Amino acid sequence: GLGGSSPPPSQGCRSGLCTGCSCTHLSKMARPRSRSPQRPLLETLEAFIHDNGLDSKCEMALLEQPEHIQREVISHFVTGANKSAVVMRRIREAVNSRPVSAIAAGESIGRQSHATLVYSDGQLFGQPPPPPGQPPPPPPGQPPPPPCGNPPDWMMAQAISVGSRLERGYNPNPNVALAPEAVEGLDRIARFVLENQLDETVERSLREQPAYLQRIVMEKYVTGINKSAVVMRRIRELRSMPPDPIAVFSAEHDLDDTVEQALRVQPPHVQEQVMAKYVTGQNKSAVVMRRIRDAAVQPAPPPLDSVATFVLENQLDSAVEQSLRSLAPHLQSLVMEKYVTGQNRSAVVMRRIRDVTSQPVSVPSDPVALFVEENQLDAQVDQALRALPVDVQSQVMEKYVTGNNKSAVVMRRIRDMASQPAKAPLDAVTVFVQDNQLDRVVEQSLRSLPPHLQGQVMEKYVTGQNRSAVVMRRIRDITSQPASLPSDPVAVFVEENQLDAQVDQALRALPVDVQSQVMEKYVTGNNKSAVVMRRIRDMASQPAKAPLDAVTVFVQDNQLDRVVEQSLRSLPPHLQGQVMEKYVTGQNRSAVVMRRIR
Repeated sequence: GLGGSSPPPSQGCRSGLCTGCSCTHLSKMARPRSRSPQRPLLETLEAFIHDNGLDSKCEMALLEQPEHIQREVISHFVTGANKSAVVMRRIREAVNSRPVSAIAAGESIGRQSHATLVYSDGQLFGQPPPPPGQPPPPPPGQPPPPPCGNPPDWMMAQAISVGSRLERGYNPNPNVALAPEAVEGLDRIARFVLENQLDETVERSLREQPAYLQRIVMEKYVTGINKSAVVMRRIRELRSMPPDPIAVFSAEHDLDDTVEQALRVQPPHVQEQVMAKYVTGQNKSAVVMRRIRDAAVQPAPPPLDSVATFVLENQLDSAVEQSLRSLAPHLQSLVMEKYVTGQNRSAVVMRRIRDVTSQPVSVPSDPVALFVEENQLDAQVDQALRALPVDVQSQVMEKYVTGNNKSAVVMRRIRDMASQPAKAPLDAVTVFVQDNQLDRVVEQSLRSLPPHLQGQVMEKYVTGQNRSAVVMRRIRDITSQPASLPSDPVAVFVEENQLDAQVDQALRALPVDVQSQVMEKYVTGNNKSAVVMRRIRDMASQPAKAPLDAVTVFVQDNQLDRVVEQSLRSLPPHLQGQVMEKYVTGQNRSAVVMRRIR
């Protein structure tokens, strides 16, 4: 005992005050009270076992573990075919890592000798610790401790106070670090709690969070007087935010910061490829880094169309996607133009599809009236909009109207458009260069050509990644050969389609406008002469119609709306020719032609 010889083992001293014998009395007083699992934890464990369909062996292994291991195991989602094996592996990893909570830290300190426990900071009683082998001096007015046996009341009260503080996760003296024996074997959360002197409520709340959220909470320093409140506020703020998939992935696999940063700078398709598979092996950071390098050298997938993007963003099933793709483009736009809300988004979109297909869709004859009705604009805005030229009306109506007072928004647009000076119309070369994003060298080479050669260069679609190189090759091909304008379009048509002499004669016997109708369509089939002859007979058997003007033909061929037709007719003839000399492509051809007009 203190100041005396140790008693024989048969008289084992249980006071905890002896330095020469195995005393455990004081350590038991300082040890935290045993904690049975709370009912919410038991309910959570039962739900976890039921939801994942764990077998009886895995269930028993989980229920036999301490509370901190149980919380660690159930803090992550369980994926894979054999979920029982996954949970068993988690239990083994948690047990092998010897996680000790901050509450259990009091128990580990309580197992130390009385001198280490009471005098670990050297100032627990306001005086320095006694020399080795000497009993601790009592407080003023208290009797000294006996050499062996039960401790006095003042020492029991002091030990209970120390154990209570350790149970709450506090360092007995914040100015002096805990003894190495106190923090050895603690997990990261326990170290974080002890270093910042957090209370038990914060520790429990932190352990209940997913691994990625725990990592984010603990990666920053904690400052302030009430550090427990600071950490609790961090937890609440992070729980209110949507989870970061990269942070979740990094926390689940315990990746280092370098790998996480390397993953964040990658394009989305690389991130998806890296995180799509489970990470196995001892050095998971190296495995993920190798995945990043392999995925970065692969070509990016082709961009998704609007329907695929809509399906992916709203997580719709394949049946909804097929129904949506079977609709006409304008009906697809009606279905996808609004946000999709609700738990069963596939059902919401399917109901939209049924509503759209069950009602006849009519093309409005008055786009201004439709715009006013959709946005619930007042009569003053209606009158101001109708007073504008057709092309300016289109510019005002081509953008969505948002805000509480939509009439004021549209009126401001009208004033802005009216105050701007009229822009000179773009020529065909400028439109061609802008549409295909050609460089300045190509534009200059194109402008140096005669008009008929410019038309030959621009009459075909431009495809490929380097469109400037494609157009420049066209210019070189055309300028390297003598250009001759055909004086006989019938001869060119006969030669291109390899028609016989009988078709040539029958075609030349037709009026010029009928010839144009016969030749304006492509000729397909094995016997092209028979196809063209049938066209000639069909045209000759029809009564003569009043010839259509060029604008009407252009509008009908491209299915343009009435607003575009009015804007096109308001142009001078030479500008009409520039607008109509190129093919119109794209889903919304009216918008393409309106851009040419502007």
